[in-house]
Amino acid sequence: MDAIQRLAPWMYEFELPGGAKTPLLHESLRGVHATRRSMVFETLDAVKFDPAASVLDLGCSEGYFSFEFAKRGARDVLGIDARARNIEKAELIREQLGLAACRFATGDVMEVELAPGSFDVALLLGLIYHVEDPIRLVRRAAKAARRLLILETQLTKPQGPIAYGWGTTEVSYTPDFWAMKREDPTTDDLSSTRGFSLIPSPSAVVSLLREIGFASIVQLHPNDRDADAQYVNVDRAVFLAWW
Repeated sequence: MDAIQRLAPWMYEFELPGGAKTPLLHESLRGVHATRRSMVFETLDAVKFDPAASVLDLGCSEGYFSFEFAKRGARDVLGIDARARNIEKAELIREQLGLAACRFATGDVMEVELAPGSFDVALLLGLIYHVEDPIRLVRRAAKAARRLLILETQLTKPQGPIAYGWGTTEVSYTPDFWAMKREDPTTDDLSSTRGFSLIPSPSAVVSLLREIGFASIVQLHPNDRDADAQYVNVDRAVFLAWW
């Protein structure tokens, strides 16, 4: 299809009716996508989570996980992404696959209106480390989710407590921290739209979710079949948080 090549490169490999496939940006992405897909859906299947749930996919990229939820029976899936090109790709794939439960919109995930409890599930996959205010974003997504928040993120390496001062001679310590990374949105399609990213430690993610008020927080780990090195080494992780 001419549109597939016109919209290349693609973050995800989609197989379309007739056998055409979207060209994957980089082969290393295949393992990342497969590993987080298996972790998320094997866990949801294990706990018998209702597949007919409504889903909000923030920073949906090309709509891959929106489609995966729709294929499994989600009754309504809304994907939002700041990049119009990503939404154009998602619309193309939706039309080709005939997934009528999915709908997409271009918008800033930090500003788009999200009604409280408007979806059963909210997804934040590979997103919070690409925004300057990740804590506000997680709070927004959590407020929109009636039942479950699924958060996947790049992580700083786990390490010992970090020392800091607080205007006194006493030293305080915390295992919760965020590393700041400069990104250039003019040269990197995956970068923050504003220039800085904040990458959390694993304990920072858990502390934030606990502070928001989730009753149960689980960090997922890869199985032996789909085990991309980033997840094995805890450079990335998926967290499930239930109310």
